[in-house]
Amino acid sequence: MFFFAGTFTKGDPMMMIDALLDMTIGMILGMVVSPIMMKAIKILRQRRKVDRILPEISENQQIS
Repeated sequence: MFFFAGTFTKGDPMMMIDALLDMTIGMILGMVVSPIMMKAIKILRQRRKVDRILPEISENQQIS
């Protein structure tokens, strides 16, 4: 991060503040959204697994 500080100060110092603010907000949003996405993916995988199993169960019950 400190390697890039010199490139921002050549122009407008506000650009550096904007970039740091953008990166901070992005990191916070990523940390908040990541667990929610993981739970959603888990639910979708479970539903897909159940949808695959249910037809097999109904076929087995019809055969018996």
